[in-house]
Parts: sequence; C-alpha cells; structure tokens
Amino acid sequence: MLELLQGAIQGPGEFAEGVRNGVRSLLGHTVSGTAAAMSRITGVLGKTLANLSMDEEYQRKRREHQQSRPTALHEGLVHSGKGLASVSMELYFLNVRKEW
Repeated sequence: MLELLQGAIQGPGEFAEGVRNGVRSLLGHTVSGTAAAMSRITGVLGKTLANLSMDEEYQRKRREHQQSRPTALHEGLVHSGKGLASVSMELYFLNVRKEW
C-alpha cells in the first residue's frame, strides 16, 4: 500500500509500477497460502487414513517417510509423487475394506 501511495505522489509511471508490485505480491501470497493450506489438509487426511488402517507397521513406515526431507528439487518431486500415490492407495484400500 505504501508503494502505491508513493507512486501516486511521484507520477503516473511510478503509480502503475506500484500497482503492478502490489498485484504481484497479492497473487504470490494467495498462491503460497493456498498451497500451504492444501498441504496441511492432505497431511491430516493421510494421517487419518493411516490411523483408520489400524496397521502399526504401515503407520511406523509412514512416520519414517514423513520425517525424511528432500534436499534437492528432483528429490522433492519424487517425495511428493510417492506421497500422492500413497494417499491414493490408502483411499483405494479403505474403499475395498468397506465393501467387505
């Protein structure tokens, strides 16, 4: 907001730059906040499904996997893919279990 006011005082070009910077900041924070919220939601969903499985060995392996942190981008992508596949399998097996 301060940049916008300073830009308005200095001239129309600076005002437009202030608007651009403000919009960029708003969009960046919105995307970041949404991603963080989705991460928390999927984490809780995975933990809940793991607890519903009542499988101690699976829960132990899941905790170990959650504690390992990737150090590079490609490791992070692989880690995320494995997590997504894990949640998908959890949902599938819970559905199969429910049908029995």
